[in-house]
Order: sequence, then structure tokens, then C-alpha cells
Amino acid sequence: MKTLGEQITVLRSDRNMTQEDLAEKIGVSRQAVTKWEANESTPELAKIIALADFFGISLDKLVGRDESLYDMVKDTVIECSANCRELYDGVDFTPFLNRFIVYMEKINVSLNIPASWCG
Repeated sequence: MKTLGEQITVLRSDRNMTQEDLAEKIGVSRQAVTKWEANESTPELAKIIALADFFGISLDKLVGRDESLYDMVKDTVIECSANCRELYDGVDFTPFLNRFIVYMEKINVSLNIPASWCG
């Protein structure tokens, strides 16, 4: 499981942002972002919420609480999509299921989709 600092680093880097860019968006100094990413300090709750909102993820995901749940759902979606293609003559349900997962993450709902959901 990633630390909060590692998670912030990955999310920022994935968006090709500098620490200065992120600091401006969140309303802190670049030095604050540097300390967060080095796990030398922890953002206050309001800043953690701002980070999750900015990156478009749940608080749980930001702090690394649902990484295994996310992987389980992703694997289930892949399996379910394969089942759906077989049952429905090649129709690919992956885009729909991916949008469903993103939506559920946005409203912070934990999912446990059984593989038999499509079949």
C-alpha cells in the first residue's frame, strides 16, 4: 500500500504537473507539497479533501484504503465483460462497466460485483 505522500507524487506525476503547479491548485506552498510527498508532514484535512477533489478520487483511494477493493472490482469487470461478450454475441460491455465503476467511486460506494452479474 502506498503512503499518502507516494500517492500524491504518483497522481501529480501522472498529470505531468510540477509540485509548484499542484501547490497553486490546492492553495499551498511548493514546500508544503514537497514535505507531503516526502512524508515529512501530512496535509490538514481540508487540504486532503481538496486533493481528492482535484484528482477526482475518493478520500479512501487517496489515502490507500481501497487499493485492493479497486483491483478486485477491476478484475471482476474484466471477467464480467468477457462473460457479456460471450452471452451477447460479441457486444463489448467494458466501456459501460468502466463508467459505472468511476461513477460509484465518485459517490464513494464500495462495490462487490459478482462475476455472475452478467450471466
